[in-house]
Amino acid sequence: MSFGRRLLTLALAFTMVFSAFAVIAPLTVSAQVPPCGTVLVANTTIIGGLCATPFAYQVGAPGITIRCAAANPTLTGVASNVGIVNPGFANVVITGCTFKGFATGVEIVGATGNKILKNTAQNDAWGFNITTSTSTQVVRNKAVSNNRTGFNFVSSSLGQIVGNMALSNFGNGFAFTSDTHDVIDVNTAVLNGINGIDLISSTACFLLGNTALANGNDGILLTAGVLSSSGNLAPSVGNIVYHNVANTNHHDGIELTDANANLVIDNTAKFNQKDGIDLNGGSGVAGPNTMVQNITVNNLVFNRSDASVGADSDGTSNWWVVDIAVPPATTFPPPYLP
Repeated sequence: MSFGRRLLTLALAFTMVFSAFAVIAPLTVSAQVPPCGTVLVANTTIIGGLCATPFAYQVGAPGITIRCAAANPTLTGVASNVGIVNPGFANVVITGCTFKGFATGVEIVGATGNKILKNTAQNDAWGFNITTSTSTQVVRNKAVSNNRTGFNFVSSSLGQIVGNMALSNFGNGFAFTSDTHDVIDVNTAVLNGINGIDLISSTACFLLGNTALANGNDGILLTAGVLSSSGNLAPSVGNIVYHNVANTNHHDGIELTDANANLVIDNTAKFNQKDGIDLNGGSGVAGPNTMVQNITVNNLVFNRSDASVGADSDGTSNWWVVDIAVPPATTFPPPYLP
């Protein structure tokens, strides 16, 4: 056999071996997809299916990515279990999954720097639960027709909650209880049974560019609900509510009850069944809050509660300011959408 023919034969053999490996390698990876109930310690792609274990999957190491296969992303629970739970590992990414029929779709407890990206929680009890966690990014997720709250945050801080949709949940669309310094940015809350966005005893959060429509109670509510160390209900304090839309809700567009030192700027509240913007003392005091350049039109009771009488009071020492610029000391971060 000539040298040229030998070289051609070797080249053909190499090509056949390389092609065989190219086909076999993905099969080897897919065979390693873990079953329900697995504690994950490395980057993992999950294939959807019914999971009756106490959790479908549990995070067991920091810095890993859990992804659902695009062709079959739906994990189905049995009402009492959790979809994916992270008991405290940092810098974990959960993306591309759909959770149906769980007690909670995604649960994060005591973790730092997690990213919850482009998931859907539907027909669960709770959609997404983030508790005692820091710097969590919850971006472009959907919570649809869950029995309680779509997105629930408790005692967490520095979160970025951006571009999410809460639709037709039985409770609140978004709830933040005892949270601090969250950026709640360009989210949508529509047709939820209670409030679209509810801040409960939360401080120094920034609500920017959100839309709350046709919710069963308020579009956006800032209130008290957690007992302080003195035994009183802790108000929501020092939040900025800027450039949001709260229309056609069954109660108020925006309500501040037991809330003080908040800045409410350039919001729109139209066609709500009670007040456009309501400052109500409740069991404590709503004030002093500062209201600047808000648009309130065609609300069924009052456009602004400072025009109301009787029990529906304007709270205490609130400032309604018209046609002035935002104070120079106040700065607003740009919308965050990775």
